[in-house]
Amino acid sequence: MPTERTTARKLLSSAEFELFEASRRDGICVLSAAELKRKVERTRRLRDKYRDLYKRQRLAMRELTGTKRGNSGAANARTKEKAAIFQDLLTRFQIRYDRVTAPPKRVVKKAPRKAANKASAARGPRRIVSPKAPASTAAAAGAPIGNAAGFMSPRASLAETRLRAHKSRGVPINAHIRAQGRRNQAKRDRR
Repeated sequence: MPTERTTARKLLSSAEFELFEASRRDGICVLSAAELKRKVERTRRLRDKYRDLYKRQRLAMRELTGTKRGNSGAANARTKEKAAIFQDLLTRFQIRYDRVTAPPKRVVKKAPRKAANKASAARGPRRIVSPKAPASTAAAAGAPIGNAAGFMSPRASLAETRLRAHKSRGVPINAHIRAQGRRNQAKRDRR
C-alpha cells in the first residue's frame, strides 16, 4: 500500500522522512548499489524496531484493557502505521537493489531455421494455438486437423457435442427458475 507524503510527514521524524523521500521514484533512481545496500539495511532496522515496539505496546495494553488482542482504540495505531511504511520502503529499496546488482542478460542469437523434413510434412497441418489457451486445447492442437477436436472416436465427439448443448441451456433455464421464484415471493409478500 503506497503511503502519501503528507501522511508520512506527520508520522516520521525528519531523518526517517529523508529515507522516505529517497525511496520515491526520482530519488531512488540516482542511488548507487552501495547506497541502496545501506538504505536497505537502515530501513530493515527501522522496520524491525517499530514492529517490535508495536508488539511490546500491544502486550502492555493487553494487561491494561484485559482483552486478548491488546487493542484499545487507536492506542498503537501510529506505531503500526510506521512499521507498515517501513515495510513498504524496504520492499522498494530491495527491488531496486536487486535490479541494479543483477547481472546483465545475455543476448542469445537464434540458430537459423532448417528446412522442414518430409516426416513432419507427412503428418499433415497442425492447429495454431494461443499460448494462453487452456491445456486441453493445447493438447488437442497436436492432433491433425482431420480428427474432430482431438477425439479418439466419433462416439466421444458426439458425447462432447451433447454435453456442450446441455451446458448452453443451463443458464437460461436457471434464470427462468430464479425469476419464477422471485415472482412467487412477491405474491406472498403482497398478502
